[in-house]
Amino acid sequence: MVMWSHELGRYEVLNAMARLTETEFTASWGRFEQSVGVILPFEPADWSRVWTGAEGWARRLSPKLKPSALDLSHVALAVHHRATHFLSFDSNSKQRPFAASAGLKVWPELTPQERGRLVR
Repeated sequence: MVMWSHELGRYEVLNAMARLTETEFTASWGRFEQSVGVILPFEPADWSRVWTGAEGWARRLSPKLKPSALDLSHVALAVHHRATHFLSFDSNSKQRPFAASAGLKVWPELTPQERGRLVR
């Protein structure tokens, strides 16, 4: 099941859609807002637990992977919600190998270069 944690992801989507024309943005944002809670089930996060988990992941994985704080937050949030898979097309960040090192199955599959950065 795809699950959406609205607090953080909403701003990611907003930021991406803000690059559209005004007409495209208005139509796309309206469809997105209607889908949250219907097509994309919403489960709010217990942020104090997310940050506690993020601290553990940072101590263990950040010395080698050096993710951004936002990448760390996304992975900690996924682990908090007991995700098994992590969807990311962002090959320019360290998020994908970070998620895999945290035990999530990343899709699309990691590239050979990303696999070389995994922390076991």
